[in-house]
Amino acid sequence: MAGGPPKKGTPDMLSNGVKRGLGTMKWLRLLASLCAAPILYGVLCLPLLGWWLSFFPSKVNDLGGTFYLPLVVSIEVFQAAVLLLCGMTVALIGGSDRWQKVCLAAATVDMLIIGVMVQRQFWEALPVWHHWIFFLLILIMMPLGSAIIRRLRGKLVSDDAAVRLS
Repeated sequence: MAGGPPKKGTPDMLSNGVKRGLGTMKWLRLLASLCAAPILYGVLCLPLLGWWLSFFPSKVNDLGGTFYLPLVVSIEVFQAAVLLLCGMTVALIGGSDRWQKVCLAAATVDMLIIGVMVQRQFWEALPVWHHWIFFLLILIMMPLGSAIIRRLRGKLVSDDAAVRLS
């Protein structure tokens, strides 16, 4: 600080209003994270799976699922890729501090709860093991997507620091 410490009665950079604003921003990030993952999954995965299953009408049962092993495995691959993107999105929204992990944990639990409710509706349409793998994919791919973003951020920051040093 060039002018010394702030005088009495003058607000400093972290006055109560600013601190409250920072806290509000964290909660908005959490709320956005909770909304972003299911919305992204719904916008990407559901149409992709509908499009993919349309290529195999004879393998799709009356409930909209399939027991044809290659098709079920391909569904798992689509779901894994989209869940990875969901984890990356949550990490981008959550910021770069420890709050990102809170956002990721909350969004993962949110996706798991929604996933359980949806899978229960289609329990008879697909093999039972598919549902359990889907739950595991949520627990694995979302944190993996977040870890990729954290790693990329660290690399970009270290690359940026190296450029500034040279």
